[in-house]
Amino acid sequence: MRWMDNLKQSEFFRHVVTLTAGTFLAQLITVLMTPVLSRLYTPADYAVFAIFTSLVAQIAVGASLRLEMALPTVVNDHEASSLARFGVRISSWVSLFTLLGVGLYLILKTGISESWILLLAPIGILLTAMMQVLNFFSSRQKSFRLNATSRMVLSCFTGIVSIVFGFMHAGSNGLVYGFLAGLLAGVLILLVPLRGSVWPARNARTHFPARFFFDKYRHYMTVNTPHAFVDTLEVSGILLLMNRSFSPTDIGSYFFAYRILKLPVALIGASVFQVFYQRISAAKVSGESVQPMVRAVIRRMALIGLPGFAILMAISPDLFAFAFGEEWRQSGELAVLMAPWLYFNFIASSVSSVTFLFNQQKSAFLITIVDLSVRLSWLFIAGLYFDFKITVLVMSCFSAGIMIFATWWYHRISRDHATV
Repeated sequence: MRWMDNLKQSEFFRHVVTLTAGTFLAQLITVLMTPVLSRLYTPADYAVFAIFTSLVAQIAVGASLRLEMALPTVVNDHEASSLARFGVRISSWVSLFTLLGVGLYLILKTGISESWILLLAPIGILLTAMMQVLNFFSSRQKSFRLNATSRMVLSCFTGIVSIVFGFMHAGSNGLVYGFLAGLLAGVLILLVPLRGSVWPARNARTHFPARFFFDKYRHYMTVNTPHAFVDTLEVSGILLLMNRSFSPTDIGSYFFAYRILKLPVALIGASVFQVFYQRISAAKVSGESVQPMVRAVIRRMALIGLPGFAILMAISPDLFAFAFGEEWRQSGELAVLMAPWLYFNFIASSVSSVTFLFNQQKSAFLITIVDLSVRLSWLFIAGLYFDFKITVLVMSCFSAGIMIFATWWYHRISRDHATV
């Protein structure tokens, strides 16, 4: 039976390559269009755009109550399509309440007539939530090429529409229109081929009451949703505390380095996560042990990431100065300090989906809370007594330790449930 295991692993990594290639091309499109956009829009335009996208991201991450995460685990096709429709319906209500909240804010707040663009945020929330649901539904059907295509189309439409409105001198609104156009295009790419599966003819649908989903998938709603909100607050919380004690140069250098080091996590780790989740969900349904898969992915991700992160630790200061300018050398120095943490995060994030498979979201949430609480507490204390590099070094060492523990725990979960 070894040839079957090799075949499954080959199929797994073929899907990973497909998603990774799509993500890479999507990011490449964005990179190629950025020099044009930077000449059409001012920093002030990007500031307004950042506020808009932050609002969308903060609410959209839990708009469907994370029910999309359950889709790969659903055995019955009728239940899966009904769950997907239920997630979209909840997202629609969340978007509507957001519209009412934003409208009330704009009515009560005076002197911000330019902020009317926030009224479009509910559209972004709904489109983002729909894309999340459809992405996981297509993963359930192993339509990973469709996922990759949607990512590329999203990046392409976002850039093109933003450039067109930039030439029309639309200001920050042009960036928002491009963002929404990209989301709409990405959703349509997924929706057209999946519509018949998610929204079949009414006489072909099986009705599942809302109470059924609330009872069966309550862990996703009550545990994973707050977890997702905490994850999205991570960057803003750290920024707020850094802003109290450190200079803008320090803060800018830190987040620039963080963004660069997160690229391999976003490029490869996210693709592995989605394919791995579908694979272990199918394995559990068929009665297979997921432990060998978890062990194999941990080992391969460690080997894949080691050369790149080792090079970054060795030459980051000179590399950043050469690639981005001498003023970014400090970012390279901080990248050396952060590389171990993000390397182990790269490994852990790829297999973290086992917590969904075995209903361990509460424990995973606790680990996230501890990690974030200690980091924020350390930043508060370090801002009073230590310089910035020591602050980042200690924070990186602690977070690396948390990621090592999390990776061990994910493997432990798969071992404890090996015979389930």
